[in-house]
Amino acid sequence: MAMESLPEWTLNDAYIDIESDKFQCEIKKILEIIGMLKIATSQGSLQSSLENLFQIYEEGFDKVSSLLAFCRCQSSIDVNDQRVSGVHIRLQELLSSMEQLMKPAFNSLVLLSDDDIRWQSSSLRHWKCVAQQKKEHWSSSLSEQQQEALSLVANNNFYILNTHYAHINKLLNLDVVNNSGDVRKVNLSACLGILKGSPDETLRKSVFEGMNDFYSQHSALYADVLNQLAGFRLAQFELTGCDYITPTLQQNRISQAALNTMFSCLEQRVKEIRKSVSLRASYLGVKKLKVYDLSAPAPLQTVKHISYEETIAQLCYALGQLSPEIPDFIQMMLNNKWLEASIKNNKAGGAFYTRFNELKQPRVFTTYLGSSAHQIQQAHELGHAWHYWIMRELPSIETEFPMTLAEISSTFNEAVFRDYLLHQSKGRDVTGAVLWQEIKSVANFLLHIPVRYDFEMQFMSRRKERSLSESEINHLMDNAWYKWFGDSTEGTDRYLWASKMHFYKTDQYIYNYPYTVGYLISQGLLVEREKLGDKFFKHYRALLMDTGRLSVDDLVKKHLGYDICSPTFWNQCIDRAMSHVFAFEEHFKNCQR
Repeated sequence: MAMESLPEWTLNDAYIDIESDKFQCEIKKILEIIGMLKIATSQGSLQSSLENLFQIYEEGFDKVSSLLAFCRCQSSIDVNDQRVSGVHIRLQELLSSMEQLMKPAFNSLVLLSDDDIRWQSSSLRHWKCVAQQKKEHWSSSLSEQQQEALSLVANNNFYILNTHYAHINKLLNLDVVNNSGDVRKVNLSACLGILKGSPDETLRKSVFEGMNDFYSQHSALYADVLNQLAGFRLAQFELTGCDYITPTLQQNRISQAALNTMFSCLEQRVKEIRKSVSLRASYLGVKKLKVYDLSAPAPLQTVKHISYEETIAQLCYALGQLSPEIPDFIQMMLNNKWLEASIKNNKAGGAFYTRFNELKQPRVFTTYLGSSAHQIQQAHELGHAWHYWIMRELPSIETEFPMTLAEISSTFNEAVFRDYLLHQSKGRDVTGAVLWQEIKSVANFLLHIPVRYDFEMQFMSRRKERSLSESEINHLMDNAWYKWFGDSTEGTDRYLWASKMHFYKTDQYIYNYPYTVGYLISQGLLVEREKLGDKFFKHYRALLMDTGRLSVDDLVKKHLGYDICSPTFWNQCIDRAMSHVFAFEEHFKNCQR
């Protein structure tokens, strides 16, 4: 079979390369902006109006954030590009310098009364919600000297920990075998792709066991990095007398009561939710699902490679039912070469969306392998990109939506696409395959993500006292796994804490639970779509436009009319998710007749 032509993105219409004249010119401009801020804030007093200062800062922020995103893009295309990490750290330092220089300006902003006429200025009005957040921020009690010291330590010792993690991952290079007995070498990116979408059980098992052997041999290195990451954060929190949950709640703009209520609803219904795993085991004729089969594609029909062209056509048709605006956007992404889906040896694993604020350009990074799981991945990342695209003309600070709200558009795209496939399906096997995808999502968002959340919370609790050994970390992961999956799986994914890069991010903290928040809200939106019909899209678009301004609590209250500190909303969303599980159960019964 001829190799499929897959879209490759271009970076030439952005900054070309980190050594290009265009990229280096942008760094010089950032240095000039820092110089302007130094003069304007010299001698501890503001020598410029707040309006002017924030205009300067926004220009610098857009440039630095864009160059940081560009570094991520370049390193993802070639993980062996040794140049990027140093430039990335340098940009983090420049961003930190700007933020330090702006502290007096932010302090002045926080002191403005709500009726101050300056809030009516086009340069400041969008900073009002930021000022309120800074008033309440967990770090607000730190002195200027403490903040400067922590920033220095972070620049020199903290941000680089994510790079250390990436370097360890490069050591993973496994010999794996497929069901034909063929042996080949695979890196981490290929391993993750196989576990996510390969129909070959022998290959999935070989990859999973090989990865576990690797992590067992190198677990001390991963434990060192994880302990250092948590240790730095806990030291920060201790200086302010802050607990370790408040910073992530503020970062994700959700209340403690709302998060507790969501997890309480899930825990009360966990036995019901585990059906999303046990039903698949029963279909396969086993008592428990093997851990490496949790993301396996449906064994319900003849597995075929789904061409990228077919995937895009289906996505455009499905999402076009919401509005023609979305398929037009997808086509623009392809025409502009802003979408990467090619298969290359040196590419990073996983998938992501990012954007260049200065240029108003989104980018989507994936590796497309032709499975239904990879179709869903395209829907997910394009949901993120479209969310930014409709907000791109807003000031960048109003497009900095938190993870909890960022995951709404992506998971809603997934849900709409699966719903389309289900209604378009012809024949028992196709229907079962689509429902298989649905209940995989239920297990991932309502069991797997809670495992990660519980693990991280328990790890932080114990890390307050001392560093943990790799065996102690394994024990925490086992406990979290059994709490949520019970005996529905054969064993646990013990080294999930080492393989999941989310635990090693330096820009996000307790990264995982926002996926569950976003997924459940997207299920609630499906209910709204059924209620509103043709009026839904306008309603949905307005909700997304508010994601940079409102908290999760306020957004759901304003646009959906629910108090998310009450179980009613979350249970309605869980009901919608579980409807797929019940549909699969009924389908399974019919297959046995």
